[in-house]
Amino acid sequence: MRLNLSLASILIILICTITCKSPAVSRFPNGGYGYPSSISKADSTFYFVPLKNKLSKRDSILYAYAYLLYQGFDEPNLSLRYAGQDIIRLAYMGAFENPLIIKLTGNELIIKTVKAGRVFPVNDESDDRLTKLEKRHYYILRRDYPTGETQNTPRIQHYLDSMINIYPQLLDPAYYLYLIKKRIVPSDPPVVYITKTKTLSQEQYETFIDLLNKSGYWSLPYFVECSEPPNDGYGFTLEVNTKEKYNAVSTGVCEVINKSIGLKKAAQKLVAYAGLESKINLTPIEFADSANLK
Repeated sequence: MRLNLSLASILIILICTITCKSPAVSRFPNGGYGYPSSISKADSTFYFVPLKNKLSKRDSILYAYAYLLYQGFDEPNLSLRYAGQDIIRLAYMGAFENPLIIKLTGNELIIKTVKAGRVFPVNDESDDRLTKLEKRHYYILRRDYPTGETQNTPRIQHYLDSMINIYPQLLDPAYYLYLIKKRIVPSDPPVVYITKTKTLSQEQYETFIDLLNKSGYWSLPYFVECSEPPNDGYGFTLEVNTKEKYNAVSTGVCEVINKSIGLKKAAQKLVAYAGLESKINLTPIEFADSANLK
C-alpha cells in the first residue's frame, strides 16, 4: 500500500511537471542596480533614481526631463521599488515623431501610441515665465552647462566665475532643471494615447528573455553612445524591474558595430511582438529582415 501511494505521488508530480503551466519567470544574470533604501518627494518625478550618483551633470538634466515622456503615457516610476511582478518597458522616441511605449508584464504585452496631442510640451520661447534674473541664468546655463566644465576664452571664463561666485546655484543641476521646467508650456490639447494589449506565449516570452540575457544588457553602461550619432535623434530606453533589482539602458539607433547591438536585437523582438516592425527598425542593417524576428 505504501509503495502504491509513493508511486501515485510520483505520477502526480510528473504529470503536473509536464502539463501544468507555470507563470513566466525571470532568470536574469548579475548586474543592474538595487532599489533606493529611502525615497524623497523629488524622486517621484525622477524615473531613474538608482542612476542618480552615476549620471554626469549634463546627463542628469536629460534624464530628469524624461518624466514628461512617462507621465504623458501614465506610466509608473519603475526605479523606486519592485512592482510586484517582472516588468520590461521599452520607450522609443525620435526627433520627428511621437514616442511610444511597449511594456511586457508577465505574458501580457502592452503597446501605447499617441493618437493626438504632444507627449513633450513646447518651451515658452518668450521666457515670460522667468524673472529677469532667471532669464539671465537660463541663457548662461543653456550655453555653458555644466558650468565650470566647459572650454571658454579667459574673458568669458572670468565672467562665469564671477557669476558663480555671486550665484552658486548655477552649479546646481536642480536649479537648471527648475528653470527648464518653469519654461514648459502644457500641451494643448492634452496628449491622448491608444492602448493595445497582446498575450504572448510562454515560448515567445522565454525567447525574448534569452535574447536579453545574452545581449550583455545587465552589464552595459546606462547610456551607450554612437560613434556616429544619427541626425534624426532616434533612440530607445529599455528598463527592467524585478524583485531583486532594476536596470535601465539607453542608446541611439546607430551603426551596427556597437556594443549595444545585442540589446537592439532583443528590443527589436519586442517591436516585432507588438506588430510595429514595419515602422520601427532598431537595428537598421544587420537585422533589417523581419524574418530574423520570428
